[in-house]
Amino acid sequence: MEFDFTTDRYDIRIPSDVLKSTTEPDQRPERSDSSVPESDFSLRAYCSVLYMKPRMQINIRGQKVKTQLISKSLAHITREIYKPSFVKQKIPITFGYNTKSKDQYGIMMYYNNRLIKAYHRVGCQLKVSVLGIGVIGVIECNFLEPTHNKQDFDNTDKYKNAIRNVAGKLGEYCKEIRFKRKKSNPSDNVPVEETEKRPDQNWVQCDECQQWRRLPDGINTEKLPEEWFCYMNPDPQFRSCETMEEPEDSDSEQPTNLKTYKIQ
Repeated sequence: MEFDFTTDRYDIRIPSDVLKSTTEPDQRPERSDSSVPESDFSLRAYCSVLYMKPRMQINIRGQKVKTQLISKSLAHITREIYKPSFVKQKIPITFGYNTKSKDQYGIMMYYNNRLIKAYHRVGCQLKVSVLGIGVIGVIECNFLEPTHNKQDFDNTDKYKNAIRNVAGKLGEYCKEIRFKRKKSNPSDNVPVEETEKRPDQNWVQCDECQQWRRLPDGINTEKLPEEWFCYMNPDPQFRSCETMEEPEDSDSEQPTNLKTYKIQ
């Protein structure tokens, strides 16, 4: 069959032979099996990152999908700003390292909160280099036009300019992280790509109100119960579903890439 219903009784998957036959060779760089994102062949994994900020509960074959707040589940998070000339607002870009697998990386491109392109490699990530390995970028591209099947963006000048700009900022982010790491510990020769990482912040979604709650440092979200509710929150300020979600950090509070490596 075209779909695999037996490998995981709670998932719908695309078999590896079908996936290879339906993927055009020029659609993505050559990747090993371990570096192919699970969202490419698993409906459950795809739905977990389908929304930039999930607001509803998704069930597949009778089991709830554990959604991800991907822009806040990364390590060494830094925020950049893209200022295209054809729109008035500033477009935030979040960069950080994947804490689960360094082999799965690229730009997560959303449109009106909905995922259009996942793990799209740009700039230094396309070269034979360790620079950019493990780095995920998250951007909401409401200024672009998605294709009819919502699997890509129209290949316009706006799209090309956006990709070029994101690629440049990605390279600067990677160089800055390396510079800071070398400066803080000159004797450490282990590349940042090879180090074990934990998310800068821990977030969990309430199964009752669907709001996201930030947990204190040190709590492993992987060990939380299958169903989690606001009343389980260690923070008494956000222990009720009646309490509004913690507001997003303002631009002035967001960590930005100061590019100290250039100053140095």
